[in-house]
Amino acid sequence: MLRHIQNSLGSVYRSNTATPQGQIIHHRNFQSQFDTTGNTLYNNCWVCSLNVIKSRDGNNYSALEDITSDNQAFNNILEGIDIIECEN
Repeated sequence: MLRHIQNSLGSVYRSNTATPQGQIIHHRNFQSQFDTTGNTLYNNCWVCSLNVIKSRDGNNYSALEDITSDNQAFNNILEGIDIIECEN
């Protein structure tokens, strides 16, 4: 039962893009990844192993488990919408 609750809470957190800044830990070590067009779309956080997308200003990252299937999230980043960073 406890594991079920933990899993449920984990899925809720992953879908929440309005996490307070105080709960976010910034990870700065990233490995560039490329899409089929050769553009750098996202980086892989070496600390927490989440896929994160680099925003236009180069300082904000979005913790997304699967950005390749989330075109809207990628478009939002291109438009400069505020993005959360990955949590430790």
